[in-house]
Amino acid sequence: MRRDEVPADAERLQAELPEFLDLLENVASYIGGLDLAKAREVPAEALSDLHGGLLRALDFLHELSALRGEPPPSPEPGVAFGALGPSLKRTLPQRLAAQLADELIALPGRRLEDVSQFTAFGLVARVADLLRFVTYFQEERIAAIRRSAPPTLLSARRPRPLPAEEALAAPVPPAAPAAPRASKAPEPARHRPSAAAPPPAPAGPGPDLSAYGIRIDEAGERVDAGKATVWFASAAGPRAVGEGRAASFAVTFSGGVAFAVAEGAEASLGARLASVVAVRAFCRAAALNPSTPEAAVKTAQHHLDMLLFALLSAGDATDAFTRVRGSIPPANARRILKHTKEPEEALRRVMPALATSLVGAVAVLSGSEFRVSVIRLGPGVAEARVSGRVASLLGGHKVGAAPLLGPGARGAEDVRRTDSVVPVSVSPGGALLLGTPALAKGATSAWAGLSTLWPPFPEGFASGETARELLCRAERWGETEPLHFAGPLGFALFLAR
Repeated sequence: MRRDEVPADAERLQAELPEFLDLLENVASYIGGLDLAKAREVPAEALSDLHGGLLRALDFLHELSALRGEPPPSPEPGVAFGALGPSLKRTLPQRLAAQLADELIALPGRRLEDVSQFTAFGLVARVADLLRFVTYFQEERIAAIRRSAPPTLLSARRPRPLPAEEALAAPVPPAAPAAPRASKAPEPARHRPSAAAPPPAPAGPGPDLSAYGIRIDEAGERVDAGKATVWFASAAGPRAVGEGRAASFAVTFSGGVAFAVAEGAEASLGARLASVVAVRAFCRAAALNPSTPEAAVKTAQHHLDMLLFALLSAGDATDAFTRVRGSIPPANARRILKHTKEPEEALRRVMPALATSLVGAVAVLSGSEFRVSVIRLGPGVAEARVSGRVASLLGGHKVGAAPLLGPGARGAEDVRRTDSVVPVSVSPGGALLLGTPALAKGATSAWAGLSTLWPPFPEGFASGETARELLCRAERWGETEPLHFAGPLGFALFLAR
């Protein structure tokens, strides 16, 4: 490679990087929705496209290694999928998809320099595993088709063994329908008239959402980050029926902490799940790369995209799909999910699924004080106490409908409309509060409302009062007097010491 070709190659690879990452995210979503027990139902064309996409991803990573003069990654062969036991095989697609998703989450950004040699090696290993899995899945599919085919001369004949790559590329004719006379060979596939059959109903196992059911924020929690502490909690709100739509979270890292609050949109399908996915994805991504909270918001949006794709491939009776749709009929819920991915004109007044607000912050220790960056998408409160005075950091929204964090077409547009402020310096004794809009109802600010509710706020936390106990007070507020707090309650309080 000539020296004058290097910048051009780097520029091309940088331009292709977002498409490469989107491809892998889509692959993780699709693989996570597969079921080995129903391999026969997966179209051969879909597996062929999947195989081609993985080969393109592998080529990209090899080009990147060559550009940097690094040795090409050479991962271990990996375990033989056919040797796994029944229980491991049953969850194999989901475990492989989760491994790829973990590698993608660890990326701090979408620049070539963010893909380190170590990261590239991990991605190559995951792509190599998935290539082997696609070949294995295709073999399982062929075997299932042969087992279910009628005992004609064609299906009874022993096929010539094919190499893995050849078997994947070879077109597989659909199973021949049962005929009254088995002596007549079925007509070749290319001469049959094409029947416009409806697509098969999704039958994938769906994503594993069990981790999102563990809500430490609804129990009230705190994390210590050196010279600072973050208290966070969420509750359904006063007189609320059912589970709450608010979520809060915090993650520490060396020299700082990331924290966030979200409120699922009231009319959005799966709003409660969306809020907890948003705060966790934002905090974990921001902890990996504290200098770019905007990238952490985009990571949260990508997570919701992946969740949407996984739900679209899940069967109606799966736990994940049932949990998201609630009391809505499966057909209606599936139509809303499809509308979220690709807007349908007839549903233009229907709120997309998995939509939520998000307000997040990243505090980094600099000398004796913290520099705190705040970013918001949708409704949310951010207030700081600096030098004894409390001030709002984010004003009202700009003209037009408020943006929301979510998957699909609207989510991809809204994620560019984040609000942010110049980083705030918080010295010992200072504090910063993130909250849902309900905290500011009936008061001049969220800070004033919480101080009225509980006069020791916020210093009283140090005496042992938990974050959840404060929200329990808020839930009871209004039982004997006018209601001050209306809507889901959630906050994250940063206190510098």
